[in-house]
Amino acid sequence: MARIDPESLDRHYGEATYHLGVFMMNYLRRLNAEFDGDLALVIVLGEIGHHSARRIFREALPASGKDSRTLLTDEFVAANLRRCNMLSVAEASGIPRETVRRKVDRLIRMGFVARAEDGTLAITRKVGTHFREFDRQAMQEVLELSERLHGMLAGR
Repeated sequence: MARIDPESLDRHYGEATYHLGVFMMNYLRRLNAEFDGDLALVIVLGEIGHHSARRIFREALPASGKDSRTLLTDEFVAANLRRCNMLSVAEASGIPRETVRRKVDRLIRMGFVARAEDGTLAITRKVGTHFREFDRQAMQEVLELSERLHGMLAGR
């Protein structure tokens, strides 16, 4: 894994933070547009999504030795998806519980979150299909930023 060379960071700090800021602002603008200016909705969706997928991508998938394209069947996802509740989303996000409740209701109407009979929440497959191009573009930009920063900060 690449490490930041402290001397290179001192030498290139202004330029490096500029490029990082450009990436972050572009990403935030795209999220803001995608969610009609409701960044709290983005955060709630992100908290539910990361909680839901944690077991899949940290445990089950790596243990299988397979790639996600071949393994992520409906059955595998259902068996490994973690559910959460609104209180845990509120605590993790720092967003008030009542606001989380309203955002969750909207995400359910959008088809991005599902609520089980016991009230627990999980991300739906629609998120992956809906945001595929959005995510591809973000990953491309992350790779470009990474190459730029690596050239500046790796101390070569």
